[in-house]
Amino acid sequence: FVRDWVVCGQSATDVDALIPAGKTVAAVAAALKSAAARRGLTCGSERVKGAAFAVCFGHSSFAGLIDVDLVDPSKVQASPPGVDADIDNMMIDQRGALVLKVPGAASQSLPL
Repeated sequence: FVRDWVVCGQSATDVDALIPAGKTVAAVAAALKSAAARRGLTCGSERVKGAAFAVCFGHSSFAGLIDVDLVDPSKVQASPPGVDADIDNMMIDQRGALVLKVPGAASQSLPL
């Protein structure tokens, strides 16, 4: 989402969401589907998508579908520093601010 829409200006195709500690993928998926239904979103397919469990949603107000990829961080093997590129080290926090996922992993900017 951040890379597609915020950085590249392209339509987002998915939103990655971490499963909170102590919660199961099934419980979070059920809560997400319930909340989405109350807002008029329709739930399409559900499937395993790499290390994530993807729930697909649609709405009459936008074309296409969007996946919400639920990721259990305890089941994803991360190689140091936990991101594979600077662009993958960005996320939007609970306040809606753009922040680094791994603060110490920022690379040094080099002039062109």
